[in-house]
Amino acid sequence: MDRYDVHFGEQEGEYYFYIAPDSLTSHAAWHPRDTAMWAFDLYLFDNYAEAAYEQYAWEDLLPDTARVRSAFQHALGKDTAFAKLYQRSFRSGSTSTVLIDTLMRIAARFYYLHRTGTTGLDLHLCTGINRVKELAHDGDGPYYAAFCYQAIRDMDDPYLYYRKAKEALPDSLYSDMPTDRVLAAEQGLYDLIAEDIGLREFLLAEYARKEPWLCFRLAR
Repeated sequence: MDRYDVHFGEQEGEYYFYIAPDSLTSHAAWHPRDTAMWAFDLYLFDNYAEAAYEQYAWEDLLPDTARVRSAFQHALGKDTAFAKLYQRSFRSGSTSTVLIDTLMRIAARFYYLHRTGTTGLDLHLCTGINRVKELAHDGDGPYYAAFCYQAIRDMDDPYLYYRKAKEALPDSLYSDMPTDRVLAAEQGLYDLIAEDIGLREFLLAEYARKEPWLCFRLAR
């Protein structure tokens, strides 16, 4: 599989690498798709490829970039489960259909609200640390989540829906944050984001832009 690549760098004498989709592959016919679906492919790799978890052990191989690349190619080559998952994302004429309300609930859970310290709260957007996988979904759930992550990455202001939801929740919900309060604030945030008309319209527009490369249909 040559749709992902290892990128190397050096800063102040420290070597590093990261793995990302290769939007400039040798397959010219795929350039439009690979560019448009970069974040989609990143989500699939970060959450379902064994290499995404094994890569941290390769830091000890630096600065030998050849050994890092070899380890990456070996890990990716033996990961038949991920290869199958990734190849399924290229299906055309798929019979899988997802409701826009389902995508709204998935997108809301990328806004991960969690405790900081003993009483504080923080929020971040992340490919892996979130509540997305806790939702029940059919076998195409990884593609729905990858689409929602991609849509959020494409937003001019991805935190807009978080700010709107937070303003609608009572301040008392955020005071003295025992565990039940954190969970209440988190669920309240998800519910409000999942009902936001602006987010709904954005997801519909994003689907229309990316539909030629998506492996599922969207129903309203």
